Amino acid sequence: MIEPERRRSESRGCRAALLALLMPLTLLSGAACTSTPPAAPTTPAPVADQELADRLSAPSPIAAGDSYWIEELTWMEVRDAIA
Repeated sequence: MIEPERRRSESRGCRAALLALLMPLTLLSGAACTSTPPAAPTTPAPVADQELADRLSAPSPIAAGDSYWIEELTWMEVRDAIA
């Protein structure tokens, strides 16, 4: 049987080894989050705005659903219910 003092010192060694392994991973994951921002979209803003306006004003191609749950509705049905 392992003595209590020896067991305690072994667990401290394991904790230190685990901490030594996890610390660099934590630092590297934080560095990955601060990478360069994504590139700007290639579509010019006026064209993208017009496409968005066309999609938001388009009529729904199917009959509206009869549900109170947003998960069961299409995005067009939600759009029409909000508007």
